[in-house]
Amino acid sequence: MDRHRVEQAVRRIEVALGRIEAAAVSFAPNSGAATRLANNHHALREEVAATLRDLDELIERLNP
Repeated sequence: MDRHRVEQAVRRIEVALGRIEAAAVSFAPNSGAATRLANNHHALREEVAATLRDLDELIERLNP
């Protein structure tokens, strides 16, 4: 790999590390973001489970 490509790769890695650090700070337990994320995840799982139950019931009615 030539020097220019190595420098570009290092810059991309540094930018990515900056984004990771920013994300880690925004999801720190004290910020409440982690709790909101967990609550949203739980709600989404419940909604998907309910939709799958509805689909199962529909399939059963269509294929006795």
